[in-house]
Amino acid sequence: MNFFEISALGLILILFPLYVYLFYLFYNVDIGKKDNDILLDMALFSSFYLAFRYIPIFNENGPIFMFNIVILLAYIKKRNITALLLSLCSIVYYYGTFQFSIPLLLMEYTILFLLAILYDREVLKNKMFNFLFVAIQLFFIFYYLYFSNVYHIDIPMQCLLKSLSEGFIFLLTCQGSKFLFESGESIIRYHHNVKDLKEEKKVRDSLFKITHEIKNPIAVCKGYLDMLNTDNVEQSQKYIPIIRKEIASTLLLLEDFLYMNKIKIQKEEMDIGLLLEDVEGHFKLLLHEKKIASKFDKIEDEVYIIGDYNRLMQVLINMVKNSMEALEGIENGLVKMCAKIENENIKLIIEDNGCGITEKDMQRIKEPFYSTKRRGTGLGVSLSDEIVSAHGGQLEYSSKWGEGTTVTITLPIHELVY
Repeated sequence: MNFFEISALGLILILFPLYVYLFYLFYNVDIGKKDNDILLDMALFSSFYLAFRYIPIFNENGPIFMFNIVILLAYIKKRNITALLLSLCSIVYYYGTFQFSIPLLLMEYTILFLLAILYDREVLKNKMFNFLFVAIQLFFIFYYLYFSNVYHIDIPMQCLLKSLSEGFIFLLTCQGSKFLFESGESIIRYHHNVKDLKEEKKVRDSLFKITHEIKNPIAVCKGYLDMLNTDNVEQSQKYIPIIRKEIASTLLLLEDFLYMNKIKIQKEEMDIGLLLEDVEGHFKLLLHEKKIASKFDKIEDEVYIIGDYNRLMQVLINMVKNSMEALEGIENGLVKMCAKIENENIKLIIEDNGCGITEKDMQRIKEPFYSTKRRGTGLGVSLSDEIVSAHGGQLEYSSKWGEGTTVTITLPIHELVY
């Protein structure tokens, strides 16, 4: 093997355990510092062992100082105790194999340790520490191989060339290992930063969703409280159950916020007719107060689906509320809601004769954070679409500017009773 092949082999043997360590970090963001240090130490010792075991040191081109590259990486990662143990192993090996001078070996590794202390205290920067470490190693390589003549080469010129080639191999492999390892770490950091940004975006999205949706029940509560007359007991008996139901809805939304995830759907068999009646009761008084006409057609047959009653109620409330907002300032405003059975599906249709939606806005109607309202968050439709999709259904919009809007929610029927 020539020295280029040996350099490549050294790179592979040294970096393989370290890249296994980085690969583990890539898929484990939440690993603690203690576990991380243990894994890094194991990787460094593995790299040291592989370099010791498989690099052809006794070959005439074999580098005898390749182990010190692992020591450099240990110091750069500030694993000083690990580096000292590796240094001790190197001293024992060099003395036992090549009969190097113990005082000289101790002096070499003591100097490296003192440089590492200065590096830890930030007296030396990374580049300066790396330069001094490599310079000291090249000096001792030249001393051991040329002046001590470890390989017992009789011709001085050959001994000089051997010393220079050994130094070149060490320099090439050392800088290559450091560059590739630090590049791998940079990729890991970039990956984790991107992942953190995605998690942060999820938190923001969840916060916006909850903020938007929590406004609906609070607005309903405020509307009924404004109309509440404490002297009218009969009226209070009508309004208080509605306010109580809205507060329960608010608490459910807050529970979603704690999960910071996709909306939880708890499905069970439910009656669509009861759902539509509840929605009608929810808005009847408010629509009357705002002088908006309403037409809620009851479904004649009993239709059951497998779904989350509260979530679907949330969707329908959001749709009717949007219709009411579209009718602000419009005379003879009308909101209609009906249900139609079509094949094995039931279609819930909410229709208004409000301002309508432009063709441009229709193309982005389900896009998160896109809103035509001045103070809207653009998440009501997005969240409703998410809930309907979780039920295996579809949410569709049909509208023309100035002519009103029709929303169709299609859900699969579980059971139809005539």
